[in-house]
Formats: sequence, structure tokens, C-alpha cells
Amino acid sequence: MANSCKILPVVHLIMVLISFYQGDSAELKEKDDFRVTGPSHAIVAMVGEEALLTCQRLPKKTAVHTEVRWYHSEPSAPVIAYRDGAGMTEVQKEEYQGRVEWIEDGIAEGRVALKIHSIQASNNGQYWCRFQEGDYYSETSLLLKVAGLGSAPRIHMEGPVGGGVQLVCTAKGWFPEPQVRWEDGQGEQLLSVSEHHIQDEHGLFYVEATLVVRDASAETVSCLIHNPVLSQDKASVIALSEKLQSEMASLTVIGPSQPILVRVGEDVELTCYLSPKVNAQNMEVRWVRSHRYPAVHVYVDGDHVAGEQMVEYRGRTALVGDAIHEGRLTLQIHGARTSDDGQYRCLFEIDDVYQEASMDLKVVGVGSSPLITMEGLKDGDMQLMCTSDGWFPQPLVQWMDRQGEAMPSFSEALSQDSRGLFHVETALLVTRSSIVNVTCSISNPLLGERKTASFSFSEHWQVIGPDSPMLALSGEDAEFPCFLSPEVTAEAMKVQFYRKELSSETIVYSHGEDLPSMQTPEYRKRTEFLNGSIAQGKVSVRLKNVTALDAGVYGCRFSIGIYDQIATWELRVSDMSEKSLEETQGNCANDSKTLIMDAVILGIELCILICILIYFICKCFIKRNQNGILCQTSDNTMENGNLMENNGKCSLEALTPISYFAFSESLHFLELCFP
Repeated sequence: MANSCKILPVVHLIMVLISFYQGDSAELKEKDDFRVTGPSHAIVAMVGEEALLTCQRLPKKTAVHTEVRWYHSEPSAPVIAYRDGAGMTEVQKEEYQGRVEWIEDGIAEGRVALKIHSIQASNNGQYWCRFQEGDYYSETSLLLKVAGLGSAPRIHMEGPVGGGVQLVCTAKGWFPEPQVRWEDGQGEQLLSVSEHHIQDEHGLFYVEATLVVRDASAETVSCLIHNPVLSQDKASVIALSEKLQSEMASLTVIGPSQPILVRVGEDVELTCYLSPKVNAQNMEVRWVRSHRYPAVHVYVDGDHVAGEQMVEYRGRTALVGDAIHEGRLTLQIHGARTSDDGQYRCLFEIDDVYQEASMDLKVVGVGSSPLITMEGLKDGDMQLMCTSDGWFPQPLVQWMDRQGEAMPSFSEALSQDSRGLFHVETALLVTRSSIVNVTCSISNPLLGERKTASFSFSEHWQVIGPDSPMLALSGEDAEFPCFLSPEVTAEAMKVQFYRKELSSETIVYSHGEDLPSMQTPEYRKRTEFLNGSIAQGKVSVRLKNVTALDAGVYGCRFSIGIYDQIATWELRVSDMSEKSLEETQGNCANDSKTLIMDAVILGIELCILICILIYFICKCFIKRNQNGILCQTSDNTMENGNLMENNGKCSLEALTPISYFAFSESLHFLELCFP
């Protein structure tokens, strides 16, 4: 029973998945005997609030055991799905998880509802309510209109420019895309010079509209932002004469007069200041790209406003310096990227009156040194490919000959990686053998820096074969190794092994294929081409059943296009050959070395044995002296048949001359053996 309890949830999940698969994969049919209805009008919901979507099965019938799913775009990814009173969370669309609620108060009569919490701009659009019974279904659609009333418009005025006054109306947080309207003091519409609508990361719209007022008599100008779904407006009015009298209208913002160059990955500083000098501590200072919002960096009343910053600049900007009381601010951008390249504007603003200056930032990158590779073509020509990475902006690429004259490229391709840096690929088609030296040059057009690589056909690689005559016994096989130095692939090359005296082809390999038809008859079916390491430029040929007629000079030739290199060696063939003699001599030399080593080891063993023998002889002498045999006293007396001195002990001086000599020589020999 316990096992059954464990299995039941798994079986239920499998059944749910099978039914879901059948529901999506099997061909469903619309049912004629019931239908689903919903509201005939659009449902309007405000951003951040809730929306309630309802639908009804007709005729009314309980939907407890019916599969019901709400979906926004695809039935296979529902907003929510229920069957037999249980939610099918395993198929629910991720963005709705935790934000939707299933309401089944009227499910006994076939009425269900979906409540969506925290409405987002992405929830806007068509929804479907589907009832499915077996292989039959019926559904209805509902339109959800999401609306957002954003901020009230703010009118910014730039000081007198070109005989007029430029006004910029900005507002954010609107949905759907709002309409902007300028009006004069009499309510007459004024036409915008430009208008931009930008969606932020939440899908809400920021609007920026520009107007130039050249009518000196205009007193006020209004900006209205209109929501087309809610039919509601927000408006602001600016008094031109009053603003023109403000302090800011008489100031000028000054920035760098020359483009600022910065290398990719380095830090860069953008400085601008007010003239004449004015304390800017209580002003709004904004560095922007094409639009005021979102900004590169915003400074208001001494603080950085992170909420208005562009995503790509977050964590990468900071104000440096302490001259804000003089109206000078410097923005530092860390780790310059290719996307930072372009124009910036620095705006000082107070009481909705602003002045600005533009500056040009040039991001540059010098890439890797070019790499030239060689490739043979089917028609016998040769192609050189020059590649390099990490350039910005688009580099200048040029092939040059030995004299520095420009050579037209066969092809050229530029691509940008995920960081915006350029990858260069340019090809040169070489068809004339007179061209022996070429250079690929890649340069940065802004810095004037270039990197080059040269390719010398005469020095690029050489062929290495056996460095001494090869010896082979008649009737055996001989193997001829050949390789390129430095290591380079030979997969696209033509490789030929040949007999020099007869100018005959032992074997020919070209562009990945053996060419037996080009072999001379005497070598057919007697050779085997070993190309397992051809990608590293290493090949071999095995010549089978060597005869005396095969002796001679052989060679191998690697060629690609107009360029080739060869290596030659001699093959010697003998019955009982020099090869055998050489092997015998080698064996004798090895045996001599072995005998010498054995003699040395034997000598060491004898030395050790002699030393041990002498040691025991000395021990014996000492023992006999203690018994009075080799020991004498000064007065040559003896007690009880034993020589005695120093209380019965035999001293070194008491030894007889003969025993003393034997003892000292033995000790000396021991010192030699065991220093």
C-alpha cells in the first residue's frame, strides 16, 4: 500500500503530461453543441493594478471535469490551465507564475475567471479562453487594454538660439505610446521640430518633443501629453518672457573643442563648464547621448540619480574633481566600449532653463598582429589569407608587394564580435611565380597605427627527409618519412615521392586524394601512402618488397600553387648488408660496455671481501696478544705462562715488532677500504 501511495503522484503527473501532449499534438475539433462567450468590449487595466477576465460556457454546464486554459498567444504556453480542479502548473508561461489567480466561483454553471495581478505593459493584447472536452474544444477571445498615465510633461528651455527659443517637452511612464501636442497662448497648435518615443526596460514610453519658437510676441507655450486609451491628458505651461530673464539664459556651457580619443578598455574623462564661472552645486547636470532620457549620468543637488541612467552605463560612471563651485564638472567613464563611441551632450539646467555643449568621443582599438596562411586552389593557383581581430573603428586593409606597391585583394570580409570589435579577413590570389614576398598591412584610421605581417615564399617552410642513407634488406619493406618545418598542414598540398635517376613517380598525393594513375608501372601496388599526420605536415611512403633495382636517390616534393620545396635521400639495398654489419658492430659495442661494467662490479666486490678478511685477521692477532702470545713486557717476564703489563692487559707498545707491523698495516688497509 505504501508503494502504491508513492506511485500515484507520479502516475497523475504522467497522465497530465500525456493529456497535455494530446491536447496540443492531436488534431482538435471545434464542438458544435456548446460554445464559449466572453465580454464584447475591451477590458481596460492600469499599469500596476489588477485585471479580471471572465468567460462562460453555453449552454451552462459544470466545468469541474473540463480542461480550461487561458492563453495570451499560444495554447501550448497558457497563462493558466486547470483540469479536474487542479492547476497544470507544469505548462504555465513563466512570466505569469505567481501573478495570476484562478477564480471558479461559478464553475458549477460553466463560468470561470482569470485575475492578473500587477499588470505590466507586456500584458496588453488579445487573450483566449478555451474549454476542451476530449478531442473537442470551443473558445472565445477577449481584448485587454493596458494603460498607464505617466508623469506630467516638463518643458525645458534653451537660451536664445538662432533667432528663436528652443523648447523640449519630456514625459515618461506612459502606455501605450502617447500623443504630444504643442499649443500657444490662444490654444492654436504648434508643430514640433522633432518627436521621439522610447520604451524603457518595463515597456513604458518616454516622449521627447522639440519646438522652436520664433514669434517674439509669444507669451506662453503649452505641452500636452494624451493617452489614447484613457482619453486623458496631462499638460504644462511655460512663460517665455520670465524664463528668458533667468540667470541660466545668460550663461554658456563650454566643452572640448576637439574629439576625445580613448582606447578600448581604458577610462576616459568628459569635462564641461559654465562661462562665466557660476556655482553649479544646486543645478541639474546631465550627460546624454541623443536624448535627455535615459541619460549617461545625471547629477541633481549633489547626488547621482541612478534611476534615469542608461543600462549600459550603470556602475561605469563617476564624477571626479572638486570644481563644481566654479561650474566645472568632469564625468569619468570606466572601461571604454565600442558602444560608447559617438556624440555626447553636457546640459546644465536650473528652473527648467538649460544650456548645453556637445563633445565627440572616439573609441579606438588596435587589433592583433595579422596572421597569413596559405591555401592551394584546385586550378593550381595559390591563395594567401590574412586575418586579424580586435580593431575599432573599421580598419584599413592593404596588401603590398616587395617594393611596397599596393596589390588588389581577391576578397575582403569584415565582421564584428559581441563587443563590437572588427574581425578582418582578406585574401590575395597569387598567380605569378615572380611574386616572392608580400605584406599584409592593417591600420587604425584614427590613430594612424598599423600592424603588418610578411610572407616569404622562399623562407616560409622547407621539406625535411632522412638525413643519412637508408639501409634496406632485399625482400623487406622500406619506409621514407618526410615532413614540413615549421609545422604546417599539407592537406591542400600536392605531395610527390619520386626516384631521382629515373624521374619516376613513386606515389602522388594531391588535395586529399591518391593519384595512382601518375605512378610508373614498377611502383604500382608496391607503395602505401601514410598520411595520418598530414594535418601536421608529416607523411611517409612504405615501399614494399625492396629489390636491388630499387637502390638509388629518392626525393619528396611538397607543392602548393607556384611554390614547392623538396628533400632527397639515398636508399641502399643489400642481401647481407651493411645494415646487418652495422647492427652487429652495434651489438659488439654494447657487449664490450657490458663486460667493462661487470669487471668494475667484480673488483668492488673483491675489495670488500679482502677488507672483511683483514678485519677478522686483526681481531685474531689482538686476541692472541691478550693470551700472551704476541705481547711482551719491558723486562721480558712472564707470570703463569702469560705476558702481563698494566695490570694484566696487553698494550700496543707491548706488541712484538712483527705483530705491531702486521697490526698497523692492517689498520692502514682498512682505512683505504673504508675511508
